[in-house]
Amino acid sequence: MVRNYTIRTKILRPVAEVFDAVAASDKLCHYFTSQASGGLEEGAEILWRWHHYDVESPVVVDNVIADELIQLTLDSKVWKTDADGLKGSHDNCGGWTHLATCLKASVEHGMDLR
Repeated sequence: MVRNYTIRTKILRPVAEVFDAVAASDKLCHYFTSQASGGLEEGAEILWRWHHYDVESPVVVDNVIADELIQLTLDSKVWKTDADGLKGSHDNCGGWTHLATCLKASVEHGMDLR
């Protein structure tokens, strides 16, 4: 069973400002990660850390088109098709929804929702 999720939000700031808030490691740490080993530049292999969860995740930056696209490969987890796998995939989607919400609050209002 393939699970595909799409999240969206509208951020009322110039595209370049929003793009920079995602691509720049120092800005990403204001609303999403605790630490990032580098910015999202094409070909980079970086590590995102969340100290409050004691978790880290490797990230490979596959493709970047300034102000338009950031394509990543994350530490891939194959979700099982049982109830626990379904819950895990929904929780993961919830995490990306939280990212979008926190990005919006940070860029539009300077708030950290974590």
